Amino acid sequence: MDDITRIKPQLEYKLDEKEESTTELQNKITLDELGPMVVQSDGTMVRITDWQTKTPKEKEQIIRLISKRNKARLESLNS
Repeated sequence: MDDITRIKPQLEYKLDEKEESTTELQNKITLDELGPMVVQSDGTMVRITDWQTKTPKEKEQIIRLISKRNKARLESLNS
């Protein structure tokens, strides 16, 4: 047997009526530079690895295609 007494810490905390129980984030993080999320046919998600090398025209076309494909794949996975 152990010679050490195990102590369970008491970490109880009660909110005051005036205290908020939610945390508000102060910083907004955007991931636009990483490109759109692509839903794979098995439901996994990836990003386009060379997104930053694409021209604005290519990005516009890719987003249009990926949006339609993602919608169809998600509907298929959810049914």
